[in-house]
Amino acid sequence: HFFLCLPFNVTTWRQLDCKDEVFRNSYWKRVQPPLFVEQKNGINEAIDRLLDAKRAAAAFWIGHTDWDKVETFRLVKTLSDLLESSRESFRNYDISGYDVAEAFNSLNKRTAVTTAEKAYLEFLYIQALGMAGHGVPNLEKHIEDHPEAFVQILGYAYRRKDKTSGEDADPPELRVEDQEWKVMLAQNAHCFFDQIQHIPRRVPGTNKNGEINPERTRKWIIKVRDLCAQVDRTEVADLMLGQFLSQANKPEASNKIWPSRPICEVLEQLAIDDIGQGFMIGTRNSRGVSFRAWNAGGDQERELASHYVKWARKIVHEYPYVSRLLEDIAKSYRREARFQDERSMLEKRTSIP
Repeated sequence: HFFLCLPFNVTTWRQLDCKDEVFRNSYWKRVQPPLFVEQKNGINEAIDRLLDAKRAAAAFWIGHTDWDKVETFRLVKTLSDLLESSRESFRNYDISGYDVAEAFNSLNKRTAVTTAEKAYLEFLYIQALGMAGHGVPNLEKHIEDHPEAFVQILGYAYRRKDKTSGEDADPPELRVEDQEWKVMLAQNAHCFFDQIQHIPRRVPGTNKNGEINPERTRKWIIKVRDLCAQVDRTEVADLMLGQFLSQANKPEASNKIWPSRPICEVLEQLAIDDIGQGFMIGTRNSRGVSFRAWNAGGDQERELASHYVKWARKIVHEYPYVSRLLEDIAKSYRREARFQDERSMLEKRTSIP
């Protein structure tokens, strides 16, 4: 109790070193670290001691005020061990998605960690990063360089098309024995594909200037489809790939061509129905939640339909397949407009004057 009341600093810990191992372990399992630790070396030593005591949440709490003072391997280990912490630990230290995003901002500055390692951690924390509005740039880059990573994430989220074959037919990297871990990986994979429909993504084949090389993108898609065929997930892969392409650039109410020409070329060359269906689903879902005045009817949907028709007509001769996709999106909005008109009329008839 006396040591727990002493200042949380290196001087106290040197005195603690004179005690036996049981005494030291008891201290590190019970001590409540403050929000700030002044010395840089003190932060790193405290994180080491708390991680050894299986208190990753407490270690994270110390580091989150200034991650730049935390050495790289300790930052990585803290993030890795934090996943195994209990929910009670998180509540005790009020760790938020913003705090996790700040840790990744610091991690992205470090050259000692490979893109693959950063990508793995981003995938494990994708739900927290999503809540903080933080992207997963390393995961996107890793997926571009390693199409099998996209297939692996897809395998976590979706089962084989042939349900009778069972999970034993999957390769070892898709089999997860621990049920808790399996559920978490599946949730993270679904979160990744959900974000595809709402957040613009770096499409594989994009250079440093943000320009898409259609041939590289097409080859990446073909490679993904070949790998997905080996694990019996081609159909769902095509839907996800279509949604991926739909977020390459957001549609805007302007005179510009949408999708961009590189995406049009990829879709036109592939002309795969399920990819086209995924593209339409992703485009529709990217609209998000809509708000309208009472009894406004379907004016919003008719306006959207007119934009897609305009874009479709601009590219009909050069990209007929993509033009048909845009016409189908416009038709779906016109159907929704009629539904909203009927709903508005019903509301008027049933409203109390």
